[in-house]
Amino acid sequence: MKFILLLVSLFTVSNVVAQIEISTQFNSTASGRNVSILISKTKNNHEFGGGLKYNIGMLTMPDDQGNLYYKRLYPSTFGQHFGLQTFYNYHILKNWEHLQPFLFFDLQGTFSTTRNRYFSQQETTRYGPFTWLEQYIGIGFKVDLPNNFFITQKIGGGGMLIFGEDETLLKKSADWEFGGLLNFGIGYRFE
Repeated sequence: MKFILLLVSLFTVSNVVAQIEISTQFNSTASGRNVSILISKTKNNHEFGGGLKYNIGMLTMPDDQGNLYYKRLYPSTFGQHFGLQTFYNYHILKNWEHLQPFLFFDLQGTFSTTRNRYFSQQETTRYGPFTWLEQYIGIGFKVDLPNNFFITQKIGGGGMLIFGEDETLLKKSADWEFGGLLNFGIGYRFE
């Protein structure tokens, strides 16, 4: 009886692990840059996944536009470097053998401050912390590599909602901005 339970357990575990992918990805979003480690499961044409992201604070400003939030996420504590990312991919043209195009929805959440520089005053200022909720839709693809490895890329558009209060800005409600998502990654498929 114990042997049968062991076989059933091993069979169940092997079915759960099948079609699970783990990947590490680089994201350039409307808020800034981050890297993530994600796990996903595919069933038929639907892929669901999620994981942790690490926000990269950039000391240089990407532009001189005086933006308040766009590409201005800058963690000021250790905990603010981390966030969550989840996604849904709908695989299209499933009969292609080594190239898997898909449509995607990506959702990223972070609690962090901003870093802003104003040329009129020649100073750097921080605001927040705020809750950043970013949502993107677009198209992407995976390309199979040898030994169950793959590369992935996504491009899309969407926006971010920024929640929180700041006395300096007299901010008491949600703000929003439009932006894009560029994503590159490499992963491994357990089969």
